[in-house]
Amino acid sequence: MGLPATGSFTIDPYDVSTLPAPVIPLVEVFNPATNAGSEVNVVQVKVTRPTTQQAIRNAQVTVNITPELGNPRVPQVVYTDAEGIAAVRFKSQVDAGISVATTAGAWYSAVTKSSSVRIRPTIKAHLSVAVIRRGTSARLTGSTSTLLAGERVYRQTYSGGRWVTRAYRIVSATGTYSFKVTVPTAGRRVYRVVLPSTSHHLRVVSRTRTLIIR
Repeated sequence: MGLPATGSFTIDPYDVSTLPAPVIPLVEVFNPATNAGSEVNVVQVKVTRPTTQQAIRNAQVTVNITPELGNPRVPQVVYTDAEGIAAVRFKSQVDAGISVATTAGAWYSAVTKSSSVRIRPTIKAHLSVAVIRRGTSARLTGSTSTLLAGERVYRQTYSGGRWVTRAYRIVSATGTYSFKVTVPTAGRRVYRVVLPSTSHHLRVVSRTRTLIIR
């Protein structure tokens, strides 16, 4: 057997300019179909190729939901499924900003998208009693989020085929309010409480409450 052959050769430097540019994926953010503070809201993110609309599977997506009031949330990391969709669930009593960031993959670049969602807060109302004698009093009490402390809520009575505002209260630091209701005549009264829309949330109305006066 002879000696093993040896030799040398030169590899030309790789021309990075020949590499195809990373694809910028199409990232779509779908806001919740429902936007009630009492419900679990769902944000969906869809990641696809921009030209073919082909789903990008297993893309890493970081979703940051930031309520306009209160403490920020911890970002959530999710991955797209076979249809290119990832979902994040959250609850909020006030409007929230939504920031979505995809992590760059082997052949596609990172993308950041933002959106927002308006929320209807939760508001509750209860009567202290269902039946009173005329000239005596009942209390219409309730609660909402402590984030809304300092806002006004309005007591309305259904009269003459429409809702009429009778009084207002300031939401306390504990998120509660209380109205005193006195009716001088016998009959039936229907009440509700309204929290008007602000820059931080949508308008919301409590369930109606009926008081019988004898």
